[in-house]
Amino acid sequence: MSQARQIIMSFFKRIARGVLRRLGYTAHRIRPEEPPPPAYVGVEVFPLAASDLIHRRKGDVFFIQIGAHDGLTYDPMRPFVDEYHIPGILLEPQPKIFNKLVENYRGATNLIFENAALAREDGEISLYTFAEGSGLPEHATQLASFRRDALINNGHAYQGEVVETRVTALTLSTLLKKHNVGRVDILQIDTEGFDFEIIKMIDFSRIKPTIISYENAFLNVSEQQECMHLLASHGYRIATFHIDTVAVLQTNYREGLRAGLGSPRLNDPMGALLNAPQT
Repeated sequence: MSQARQIIMSFFKRIARGVLRRLGYTAHRIRPEEPPPPAYVGVEVFPLAASDLIHRRKGDVFFIQIGAHDGLTYDPMRPFVDEYHIPGILLEPQPKIFNKLVENYRGATNLIFENAALAREDGEISLYTFAEGSGLPEHATQLASFRRDALINNGHAYQGEVVETRVTALTLSTLLKKHNVGRVDILQIDTEGFDFEIIKMIDFSRIKPTIISYENAFLNVSEQQECMHLLASHGYRIATFHIDTVAVLQTNYREGLRAGLGSPRLNDPMGALLNAPQT
């Protein structure tokens, strides 16, 4: 490319970027090996997206929470279940924690509880947890994983005896058939390293959640890129907040915008997510 042409191209690029910034957009160049850029990094998007969806659907929302734990500790779904009484399925494989989950939701008639783990095959699977009496905080029970190394190298630097327990395993297909589920609006995943495997189980031609929230902490760079590409290929826009990633289905939200949801403001992260151009 000649020097004159480079100068001209650079000039028009600066103009284009300036226009996009004034409209509230950011331009990114994506190489084939790179994942789509997150729509908005550093903002906790899940509660904004979930609240918006529930209000637009007037509460007609169904969710599945995989790794529901006790239904209280750092639970992103609990506020919406309490306030809007939305129906859903909650899975928790640890027997004692599952009992706490059921007890903590005592009186709720719109929820289905499954004492099981979501896995590649039906049957049983090994689940690794810290042994009782390890002197660890109650929060450490959230670190249950199919991977022993996920506990040994956990981000909290907790140390203790790791024990193996055989638990019931269900595939996503079996779970949906068992409860005759034809629509999932919110899919919340927290499985200490198995999140991407669950996303790969989704048959997007049959079930296409509006919101998919998952933990990225145990995914390596290649897995994070592959997961983001997979979701983007099915029409999702992606946002990250610390160790969590949220994918929002753009088609549904753009329909909502056309129906009068409103226009994004430059300082409005939810608007930026809903209106960000596809990559």
